[in-house]
Amino acid sequence: VLKTSLEKTGRDYTNQSDLREQWRDDRRGNDIDNRFPVRVTSSAKMSKSKKNVVDPVNIVAFSRAFASVTGRRIVIGSDARRTGPILNHLLTGTLLAAGKEVIDIGLAPTPTVKAAVKTWKADGGVMISASHNPPEWNAFKLIGKQGFFFSAADSDRMIHALRADEFPAVNWKKMG
Repeated sequence: VLKTSLEKTGRDYTNQSDLREQWRDDRRGNDIDNRFPVRVTSSAKMSKSKKNVVDPVNIVAFSRAFASVTGRRIVIGSDARRTGPILNHLLTGTLLAAGKEVIDIGLAPTPTVKAAVKTWKADGGVMISASHNPPEWNAFKLIGKQGFFFSAADSDRMIHALRADEFPAVNWKKMG
């Protein structure tokens, strides 16, 4: 069974309140730049043949929650990790289904994506990158309207949206 919880540095957080406390601790040390550390591979408890597969269910769940806490215009960028394109496609498709306007700037460093959000007056952004973590990891670095990483309040709203399985469904005429 694939995990539907978040993972960070190999620790499993099935209890959302424990996860929120860890994020607050991490933000104090500014270690994770207020990003949602989505491990895109499945649980280590799985058989070896299925251990390193991308779990699209987790990616779409985070994308849906992000769509519910942001405005219409979203900038997306990514680093060169092998899993970047699939995360980008799943994120983009989910955002388009929520009626968002997606501006994909492609391969870019995090500061460029942050600057693009501010310069183009976007409502938010996502940098797909796991920074210094191993290549089998990837993450959504969530960027707010002002071009800064999500604040504690933004992170709390995201957790609430994730737990409530919120999604701003729109009529097909408003998609894309």
